[in-house]
Amino acid sequence: MKTLILALTLLGACSSPQNYGPLPDLKDTDVDVELGTPILADTGADTDTDTGTLVLGLLPTNNCGFLEGQIACNFRLLDQDGNAWELYDINNQGKVVVLEFGAVWCYWCQVASDLAEETQAKYGSDLVYMSVLTQDIDGLLVDVDEAKEWSDYFNTPTLAGGHDIIRTTLRDGYVEGLPGFYFIGRDGVIYKHLPGWNETTVDAQIAAGI
Repeated sequence: MKTLILALTLLGACSSPQNYGPLPDLKDTDVDVELGTPILADTGADTDTDTGTLVLGLLPTNNCGFLEGQIACNFRLLDQDGNAWELYDINNQGKVVVLEFGAVWCYWCQVASDLAEETQAKYGSDLVYMSVLTQDIDGLLVDVDEAKEWSDYFNTPTLAGGHDIIRTTLRDGYVEGLPGFYFIGRDGVIYKHLPGWNETTVDAQIAAGI
């Protein structure tokens, strides 16, 4: 069995997210329409036919959400090498995914990412652990170059962006600080949301999914 994990906040967490702007106009948690405002990246790969750009951010997904017991909404972001990374591509491989949402300015996010390589090595191919950087040192959106610096320093796969995902989870009342974790099972269902980071707790949740 394989497990996917997303990380958002610590049990010793940083302050609340900065400068996320207005929340998207969502009717409820389970949606049948596109969430948020897609971010458009200038790239020739996997492009939108109308704009000629790659659509990043939350993708149209039926009956999804960000609460425990719900199927996680699909999204696409660029990794540290500029390659497109899509959540459902990993779900279809039957892996457990851990997404660790954080920010460059957040000390506890640095602590969590510093242990990501060790965690990935412990669980091997059953697990995909991804750091998702939502803000740079000034609280602005992270670009690929900044994700690359983070990835090289902590030696962990890193995604750039996630602004609209954070805004959506803010609406659900789940983002209380950074980092923040989502643990997603091989069936694509969120089986645990962890606001805050604690090494023992994170490891126990991964083990439970695998």
